[in-house]
Amino acid sequence: MSEPTPVTPRRLALAYLAVLGEEGKRGPDQELVWRDIESFCHAFQLSVEMDLSRAIPETNTLVNEGRRSYWLRARGQILTALLPAPEPVKVSRVRKKVQP
Repeated sequence: MSEPTPVTPRRLALAYLAVLGEEGKRGPDQELVWRDIESFCHAFQLSVEMDLSRAIPETNTLVNEGRRSYWLRARGQILTALLPAPEPVKVSRVRKKVQP
């Protein structure tokens, strides 16, 4: 089995943008999936679950935080992809003389 091709952070961010779309420019399927992710991941809710009638195990809070962290990751990748591409790094092949 061959080694996977290394992926740059920029390439990954652009892939998230292509799959999930940009806010306000998503197609119907992208919008449907994005809204489901927001709902499932509790994007706009606290991770802590409170039930005044009984104590809820903190496991639910940890699960919710894990889901929310995925939404934050996806949203962050999309926002990163919308930034201007970084300038290419110039590599100098000229060797400098080392002073003794």
